[in-house]
This record gives sequence, structure tokens and C-alpha cells, in this order.
Amino acid sequence: DVTADRSCRTLLWNYEEVLALLGAFPGVVPLVLCGHAHTGATAFDAKSRTHHRTCYSPLEFPGSYGCCAVMRDGEIRIEGRGS
Repeated sequence: DVTADRSCRTLLWNYEEVLALLGAFPGVVPLVLCGHAHTGATAFDAKSRTHHRTCYSPLEFPGSYGCCAVMRDGEIRIEGRGS
């Protein structure tokens, strides 16, 4: 149930351990970026207060790019092209 097609093929082999660790320290890791997935994905884990973002595959969107900036106030901005 944790992936769109329920295959879990794109998850870390120890994702449950990682989620438990993030949940033990809520708010410490505000964002996890990974990629790529052909259709992209986004989720929020309320226990750890962590946003999870899987970037779109550049194979699906030629010429795509992304940029992530962390502001002084802690705001995280993600900008890009291709999705």
C-alpha cells in the first residue's frame, strides 16, 4: 500500500526502519527528496512531520530540471520545469 502500484519496488529495503527513526525525532527532517519515478510522487508523514517528494523522471520530460533552496527562515522552495 505504500507505493502507487503496491509493488514497493522503488522503496528503500529498510524504509520501515528509516520511517521509525524519522518518527522518533518529529520535525527534525522536514523534507526527503528522492528520485526518480516516472510519474513522480508526494506524501506527508504526520508522525515525523516529514514531506516526501519523488522527482519526475527526466526520461518522461526531456529538458527538465529542478532546483531546491532552503531559506534562512527554514522555508524550502522547490522550483523546476518538466512536470
